[in-house]
Amino acid sequence: MHTIEINDLVLVPEEGLLLGNGDFSVSVYQAAERIIWRFGKTDVWDRRHAIDIDPKPMHIEELARGIRDEGWEFAGELGAAVATKGTPDEQRMKDLTQYGPPSYRTRTSPCPKPVGELSLHLPADQHGLTISQRLIIEQGTVDIECAWVSGVTLKIHCFVAPRPNVLAVRWKLENASAANATWGERAVWFSLYRWPDPEAKDFVTGLCATTTNDMFDKYARNDNPPMDPPTTRQLDGRWIVEQAFAPDLQFAEGFRYGLLPIVPDGEVLDVPTFDSGEARLRMLPPGWGESGWLAVAIGTSNDPGGHEAELTAVAETITGNDILEQWGLDNLAAGTEFWSRSAVSLGEKFFEQLWYENLHTRRCTFRGDVAAPGLFLPSTVNDFSLWHGDYHTNYNYQQPFWGAYEANQLSLGDSYFPGFEHMIELGRKLAKDYYGCRGTFIQLTGYPFPIADDPYGVGPFARMTYMTGWAVNQYWFRYLYTQDVEWLREVGYPPIRDAAVFYLDFLTKGEDGVYHGFPSDQGENQFTPDESKYTDRPQVMRHVRYCLQSAIQAAGVLGVDADLAGQWQEVLDHFPVIDDLEAAGFSDEQKRQYPLTPPEFLGWEDTDLARSDDPPFALAREKDNALWSWYFGHFPIR
Repeated sequence: MHTIEINDLVLVPEEGLLLGNGDFSVSVYQAAERIIWRFGKTDVWDRRHAIDIDPKPMHIEELARGIRDEGWEFAGELGAAVATKGTPDEQRMKDLTQYGPPSYRTRTSPCPKPVGELSLHLPADQHGLTISQRLIIEQGTVDIECAWVSGVTLKIHCFVAPRPNVLAVRWKLENASAANATWGERAVWFSLYRWPDPEAKDFVTGLCATTTNDMFDKYARNDNPPMDPPTTRQLDGRWIVEQAFAPDLQFAEGFRYGLLPIVPDGEVLDVPTFDSGEARLRMLPPGWGESGWLAVAIGTSNDPGGHEAELTAVAETITGNDILEQWGLDNLAAGTEFWSRSAVSLGEKFFEQLWYENLHTRRCTFRGDVAAPGLFLPSTVNDFSLWHGDYHTNYNYQQPFWGAYEANQLSLGDSYFPGFEHMIELGRKLAKDYYGCRGTFIQLTGYPFPIADDPYGVGPFARMTYMTGWAVNQYWFRYLYTQDVEWLREVGYPPIRDAAVFYLDFLTKGEDGVYHGFPSDQGENQFTPDESKYTDRPQVMRHVRYCLQSAIQAAGVLGVDADLAGQWQEVLDHFPVIDDLEAAGFSDEQKRQYPLTPPEFLGWEDTDLARSDDPPFALAREKDNALWSWYFGHFPIR
């Protein structure tokens, strides 16, 4: 068995031991005299989208005119640009060249939200606490042992069931007697609660004070009011904690979730919180609370029948201790099945442990039948998230899925698709309205639920076309690994086809007989009047090429769209030379592998062309490697 063991208090959920079933996840951590389970759920988002404060999204012809005729140029400060050749509409130019739309820059929502917490209150006034915590990865269980100088010990065992979405906790108090009892009526009791959504300025102030990070400062004067506070109420005679959200395009009455505590033979009490905005329940086991079990179930609007029906169904299964035993057996069986597909034994134990920890994290937070989380793990998200916790499609969203199919974990890789359906559907509108093209245009940013219009329709990154091909590569990877023709026909091919059709309409054939891509920037570059920086950019055209190749092959497998495949091939036959492999000194084998390699693994700058036998860039620990100086830990926690 592979384990993670901590013999100390863990004071923040980001460093806590992780449990989950791919939809419902839990981070286990501690505070003074409490063991805490922080809940996360992939579909819990504040979906408010203040698109009404944005200017009309940029049409591709406006960008073309801005570069060619007006000479838009970055003016040295984010969001500032000048028309070096003059402009007939100064205000529209400023609207289009600002650093992203106001709804994205100045609002905190949309963003994922924390769900709530369960606290076990440790025996009061005991002293000299020592604690050991152990996650058994293959079993998906956490065991915690607390001991005090008095000789009192508390043993806790917990897990998340595969189905339904339930956290189960079992505990036992040992060596407690009247002689060493320092508590009042109960040694062990529980609280279930959700705090009120804070004011953005209060969150920003606290974050900057404790981390020195000021990236949230743009939200300090956020005009979004906090969400409505959570509430407690009874559902069929059982207390629940409930959080309601504002109406959105998917849920006309607003998304909702509920937390239901299950305490056999114990009491659940509503706790007065006066005008604090907090919703809190107190769970009191019988007697001193020497031993017992407790569960917390979550239901959301996405469950069949909604959150109330889900919680009622779970409650009706509780007829005794048998259900706890069954959930435990189901959890162990799910772990056995998962790891039977991915067990490894490596000579280098560091990498073996890394393999198990990485897949465990994915197993807790990704599952093929539910939308994947945004940034970051659902059980560790703060009240607000940078970049709205969104689906960023120039590697942030794709990266967690790399390696899933190679690890024989189809469900982990398939978690990419449910949430992305909304971006593909919106992309069809964006392609039509702002490009005059068929197919789908995948924007830099998006969300796993419907929104009304372009979420990033102005600014230097608003009209970059390379993400369209990149975003549909996962569909092609899935077919390559599974050879599942029916899945390709029903699920995979339509997005690939739409992306390739978009590229077909976006490209134009020049007088040189070659198809060119203009205007489209690459990376995340700023405005420049240099047309060459918007024409046939390597990152853009590599993704165009790979997407057209994939579409041709997919159409051939299915025996469909012969006319389209011919048009795609005609483009490839008259494609600009993006990478001169001869000049780069590629061997014959490297040349063979080049068109087969997804562009996200090739690089993006003109001179940044990886070879198949190059060492991973992530292992280059030089100071100027952004993977080390930025992405690998920029927020101090302790």
